[in-house]
Amino acid sequence: MDSIVIFNGSLRLDDNPALRQAAEYGQRLICLFVYDELLCADSYGLARLGPFRAHFIAEAVADLDHQLSSMGQRLVVRQGNLVDVVTALCHSLEKPQVYIQAPACYQELKQVARLSHRVTLRLCQGHRLLPELPMELEKLPGSFTSFRKQVEARWPSIPVDEKPESLPGGPDIPSDPIIGLEQRAITDKRSIIPLVGGETAGQQRLADYMGPDGALSHYKETRNGLLNSNDSSKLSPWLAQGSLSPRRVYHCVKEYEVRNGANQSTYWLIFELLWRDFFAFTAIRKGKNFFGPAEELTLTEPFERWRNGETGQPFVDANMKELLYTGYMSNRGRQNVASFLIHELDQDWRLGAWWFEYQLIDHDPASNYGNWRYIAGSGQDPRGGRRFNIQKQAALYDPEGRYIQRWL
Repeated sequence: MDSIVIFNGSLRLDDNPALRQAAEYGQRLICLFVYDELLCADSYGLARLGPFRAHFIAEAVADLDHQLSSMGQRLVVRQGNLVDVVTALCHSLEKPQVYIQAPACYQELKQVARLSHRVTLRLCQGHRLLPELPMELEKLPGSFTSFRKQVEARWPSIPVDEKPESLPGGPDIPSDPIIGLEQRAITDKRSIIPLVGGETAGQQRLADYMGPDGALSHYKETRNGLLNSNDSSKLSPWLAQGSLSPRRVYHCVKEYEVRNGANQSTYWLIFELLWRDFFAFTAIRKGKNFFGPAEELTLTEPFERWRNGETGQPFVDANMKELLYTGYMSNRGRQNVASFLIHELDQDWRLGAWWFEYQLIDHDPASNYGNWRYIAGSGQDPRGGRRFNIQKQAALYDPEGRYIQRWL
């Protein structure tokens, strides 16, 4: 019997339930990554994949292939429509079963539904922290606070799979080249942390942040910092591309607490992982409506000034320049620039969500669009929108103007 594990959305060996189940089932194992048409498709008529994220994904694919090679396996890379690629591959195999990480967003859910009609498909949970909701999906609260309180009142056991020591071999199947390794966007020297794609780099960042320097113990106090690599965990790029598991992060936090003690900061990192889950479950519940109206967007003059960091508001412009030149921006910066685009420039929130999707290395559909909806007041939260006083925010988080000076 043959099994196929599709690594789209889960570019890792550690804590990968789809890989574990596929390895247990198949006498022969095919490890597959598809440069799927959805990856490079449009959002509102605009290209969704920019050079920073494209190269980060390519590095992650190459790293995964290297790790598999060290275990006597290899990554089969294909280009095209994922449903068609997997269906054609299954026709050449013996009673294959296909394993893939369950997605959260509308287009990907439709895609796996189509695939399930063509092949024997097993969906495995690996993107979220929580193994299941403590309530029915239809009763998912509209606010994060209510969601968090219900989850914490019935906190589940969080399972985690160890990295396999060995894997079954596989047949000799042709592979396409890895796309994007040669297309790296030039990273600005002012970037506060090098962001290299792949599980190896993600695990190293996790180990460094949970290390003897004790950065995690101060996370709640420093997480809004703009200038230092350890102000926040910076794990989001690897979480977004599936090179790190949120369950592994959770268990590392718990191990850190045993060594160093628990406090508000260690709790707060888990709190942020719950935000990711809240947006993921909300995306599943709302389906295509989660992304707002589907009609194509027009790039307006105020939007162009905003995305190029030319609004005349120094704090906004500094953050937008960092995003433009590095593919990264702090969470504090994201909230401020989103508020400015929506509430000061009076622009469609979908423009900002699209630009973040295109430009951010750590774009995660549910988290990105969920946060934009939250700032715009178009989500379920009854308080309706978040409007920031940008000058006050700059005074709080860049009181000496060092961040603005770095980028402007």
